[in-house]
Amino acid sequence: MKKTCLVLITLFLTLSAYAQKTINNYKYVVVPKSYDFLGEPDKYRLNSLSKFLFEKYGFTALMEGDEYPEDLQKNGCLALYSNVEKDGGLFLTKLKVVLKDCKKDIVYESKLGESREKKYVVAYNKALRDAFVSIDMLQYAYEPLPEDNKSDSEEVKQLKAEIKQLKEDNTKSVDNTVNLGIATTNKEIKEVSPSKDTDSALVYQAKLISNSVFSYDVFANGEKVFTLLYTGKEDIYMIKDKNAVVYKLNGNWVKAEQLNAENLKVKVINLKF
Repeated sequence: MKKTCLVLITLFLTLSAYAQKTINNYKYVVVPKSYDFLGEPDKYRLNSLSKFLFEKYGFTALMEGDEYPEDLQKNGCLALYSNVEKDGGLFLTKLKVVLKDCKKDIVYESKLGESREKKYVVAYNKALRDAFVSIDMLQYAYEPLPEDNKSDSEEVKQLKAEIKQLKEDNTKSVDNTVNLGIATTNKEIKEVSPSKDTDSALVYQAKLISNSVFSYDVFANGEKVFTLLYTGKEDIYMIKDKNAVVYKLNGNWVKAEQLNAENLKVKVINLKF
């Protein structure tokens, strides 16, 4: 029995050390508003408790749907995405914490936290706190990854070249389009309606293509509609292969497209990063 315990302890410490090397490279952890096994947002305040415990053990925790920091908006892979899963048991409530990266690959799973309490509100609370004991043992401290020295893929090289060329050729055009768009939108931003000059009913979801060039494929209704290329200016993106830009104004994302010399089409869009 002693030998078995020693092997298990050694294995656990080894796994913890390995997890520590990887988990420390993530700057944030995102907590969902609800867990599947409960079905309601923050039922029994379990999601709020998860956020509290992550923060207690050194993480910068964010609730899903809240306004994210600028660097996370531009690079979703800076965060781990947490979940709590329930394990079966007749007389025991068992919960474990699962952390996944932006590709939905599992980075870490906690031990099973257990409780024999009969009341759900007490049992879930105790089981979750028990599961977080192994999170505490990780001794998390954020360590940014060093610059990636690996060679870029051909796709990334091509994107970098395109962005560089666009910046050189279209800087004035982009500035003019944004300025015209702001002038146009500022007049109407307070009167935006779904039927007039906004796509608020249509959700545009941006998916990161590459961390190194900050480019995004944008999808609507499951189909790719355009590609955004970061201009180097905060909250201003060019649309690849179009004389158009997307920028943030008064908390809204705006798409401005220069159709011709005298026709600028501007509308507010519901863009999610």
